[in-house]
Amino acid sequence: IMEILVTGGAGFIGSNFVNYIYEERPDWNITIFDKLTYASNIGSIEKLLGDRVKLIKEEQTIDFDSKITRTSLGTFVDTMLK
Repeated sequence: IMEILVTGGAGFIGSNFVNYIYEERPDWNITIFDKLTYASNIGSIEKLLGDRVKLIKEEQTIDFDSKITRTSLGTFVDTMLK
């Protein structure tokens, strides 16, 4: 099982990527890391949330050197996409 982390996964490009991976790779688990700003559309990924897709809402600006690294280590993510 592949574990991936997608930053901005509720945005236009990120949500399309998440939907694509969800359909094409049923053996992959997806963690979405998003600030959920005006540019996000939770409705585009809401139906996917569950066993294979998790959402982490980030309140502040994403610090790729610390927060993402801690998150990926904590969830055993194999690949991060930003």
